[in-house]
Amino acid sequence: MDDRLRDGACRRCSGSSVGRRSSADRVALRFEYLIYGMRAFIFRWQRQGWRNRRGTQLQHRELWTELIELNTSLPIRWKWIKGHSGHPEQSRADELAYEAACSLRAQHKVAA
Repeated sequence: MDDRLRDGACRRCSGSSVGRRSSADRVALRFEYLIYGMRAFIFRWQRQGWRNRRGTQLQHRELWTELIELNTSLPIRWKWIKGHSGHPEQSRADELAYEAACSLRAQHKVAA
């Protein structure tokens, strides 16, 4: 899966919790890159002028910046879960992703 899709999915998921600020929201993902990115990498990337360890510009900076803004405005806990392990939230997320993909496929067929 493309990084942009993963980041965008997480952004939309996080954005759906706006208004529920009384307790910490949890974003449970099977994508370790996003979890580690939000827990540790973003601080290094910001210090290094949004460059990775190789010194090249970080891809999808605008999406990472948006996630940082959400992370500061909402009390989000980032949690990694093993994919396809029978975890109820992960299974539900797979169902939602499948439904969304089917919907997009149907929209493209109608538009063609």
